[in-house]
Amino acid sequence: MKKTIVFDFDGVIHKYSKGWQDGSIYDEPVPGIKTIIDELRKENYEVVIVSTRCSTEQGITEMTEWLNKYDIEVDRIDKEKPPALIYVDDRAICFDGNTQHLWDSIISFKTWQENKSIKISSIVTMDDECTYKNVEVKNIRSLEELDKAIEENKVLTIIEDGKEYRLNPIYILFYIP
Repeated sequence: MKKTIVFDFDGVIHKYSKGWQDGSIYDEPVPGIKTIIDELRKENYEVVIVSTRCSTEQGITEMTEWLNKYDIEVDRIDKEKPPALIYVDDRAICFDGNTQHLWDSIISFKTWQENKSIKISSIVTMDDECTYKNVEVKNIRSLEELDKAIEENKVLTIIEDGKEYRLNPIYILFYIP
């Protein structure tokens, strides 16, 4: 029996960069998603796409045509989530059994398109040669934006191990993406 992997359509397969518009499927696929789906199917996983678009025949037809256009082959599309090994969704919080930070996660939730931060593997500072590892730089979307913020001496907010720090760029010796 194949193990099932369920993918949401909008925001996971269809890039969905402008959110819901007029119901049209206007974007290209998320880069790399076709390869992942192809590899899963080669490894004998059943790949199912779930979308509320499937609530109408027109929605099913448009999704099927779009998938065909981009040569994305799946086992089926459906309106409701079937039992599965994993659900891949851009509008989900992975619940780990700990409710301590759940409220904050819910009210501050952003999709990957809305998230305005980048991840940096390390930042080394001049003061005490402090090194921050695996940090998220808030309100910065690209390395170019990070370089510009450093050049303009804008205070950065970084998150390391769930703790926020404010970092004056004048003290940054270098960073590694």
